[in-house]
Amino acid sequence: MSQYTKIGEIALWPNKSKTGKQPDVTGTLQMDDGQKFSVSLWKREEGGNPDAPVYFGQISQKEGESAPPNSPVQRDPSDEIPF
Repeated sequence: MSQYTKIGEIALWPNKSKTGKQPDVTGTLQMDDGQKFSVSLWKREEGGNPDAPVYFGQISQKEGESAPPNSPVQRDPSDEIPF
């Protein structure tokens, strides 16, 4: 069995009042450091490519939520200016 480190929890519910292009599934992702995110997932269209993912979606930070003050800022090393 693979080893992994738990860094958060996610809870998802079906969108029972879906209309138009609204997501099929919505929920919340809460990281162990206290950050909260909204999760939205859409099902692959019927008759769509069978090799495509069953769900695709997006994660966005909940409004009014921000990173905890002691959380490290993740920086991309390729963003540094070489002079």
